[in-house]
Amino acid sequence: MASNDKLETKFIETFEEEIKRGKTNPEIVDLSTYKQKRLYQDYINKIIKLNPQEYFVTQMPEFKEEFFKIAGYLVLNIFGQEYFNEFQELILNNLYVNHSNVLFDGISLNFADQKDFKSVKQAIEIPDFTHVSSIVCLLHEFTHYICQKHNLTYNKKAYYEEILSIYVEKRALTILNEILNLNNYTSKIEETRLEAIKWHYTEHQQDLLGLKQIVEELHKASKTDFFAKMNLEMMKKDIPQVESLERFNRLLQFYDNRSASYGLGYLYSESLLFHSLDDPFTLNKKFQQVLNTDITLEELLRFYNINTSNKKVYDRVDSKLELIKRH
Repeated sequence: MASNDKLETKFIETFEEEIKRGKTNPEIVDLSTYKQKRLYQDYINKIIKLNPQEYFVTQMPEFKEEFFKIAGYLVLNIFGQEYFNEFQELILNNLYVNHSNVLFDGISLNFADQKDFKSVKQAIEIPDFTHVSSIVCLLHEFTHYICQKHNLTYNKKAYYEEILSIYVEKRALTILNEILNLNNYTSKIEETRLEAIKWHYTEHQQDLLGLKQIVEELHKASKTDFFAKMNLEMMKKDIPQVESLERFNRLLQFYDNRSASYGLGYLYSESLLFHSLDDPFTLNKKFQQVLNTDITLEELLRFYNINTSNKKVYDRVDSKLELIKRH
């Protein structure tokens, strides 16, 4: 499989191509009004102020013998029997480990079949088949696996791609806590998710702003300065998008969408979790309808009035943040 850098480049190029083809809108439409931006930024600021900690795979409990039994139980409870069969097929043929110590270091990929290079195969990588956090990671990536397999569309909103996967992550943590009494560890797994969101909106954002300043200055100087032009050419080997300010802007939009995918994914999925506990039958039915492409994810969110203008959506996350803070 490709290295992380090559994968990142591929994801960015796909984003660029989908914008050209009209399949993706690079703007964060859910954050288009002043009220939406203010409420969302207040929510992000609370996560930053919480200063969540990152935990690692080897700090988690081991369930080596029961790993797939527990994972299968979660799939049955969250996805239902129909998708349990697909899960069994996945673990028998297309599930791999990457031996990472990072909790959420998993990926669901489409790749060309090595036998004929024409048909497309799917695979998932997760850290290991041992720790409880890898069970959660597997459920998260299995959600992407199903969405990719069923060609779910997000109404041109690339930043919607993490909503269902983080919802499944939250449901898995809730069930794990009920059956295994892992309250302290489930809180640490959730805190690690929040730490990743914090990183997107602090360190990574600052790095991108610094890179933006460098690229803009090099482009300006390259018109008369040979060394500036040479530096740009060298940068292009690692970051092809620096060849023009227009392409570089697409790269920045890609990362804006990725940050929003986790920030909005966590925000919206907490409300989905709330409704799944309040009325599991209706939520499970709606969730299945989305996976079967009978309704869109946007229709599911509208049904529950989950959006960036609804104060209740933020209040639910505030309650979760308070719980994590107490742990």
